[in-house]
Amino acid sequence: MGSIILGTQIGVVVILCLWEIWAFDESIVTRDQKMKLNWCYVPFLVVPVIMVADMFGRVCKRVEMAGKIKQK
Repeated sequence: MGSIILGTQIGVVVILCLWEIWAFDESIVTRDQKMKLNWCYVPFLVVPVIMVADMFGRVCKRVEMAGKIKQK
């Protein structure tokens, strides 16, 4: 359950970082530099998203199992 919270928090923060990078003026950070920075941040976005999806699936399975046990 904690992985869902942690992964969501990390994902939101990384998206905000990417948003800030693309908000820089072209005279400060070129488009090429922005793309390189994006590729540095992508793993920090992909891993938490996978973590949240996996843990959400696990939690849903447990809730379904608990519902079936409760019905018996």
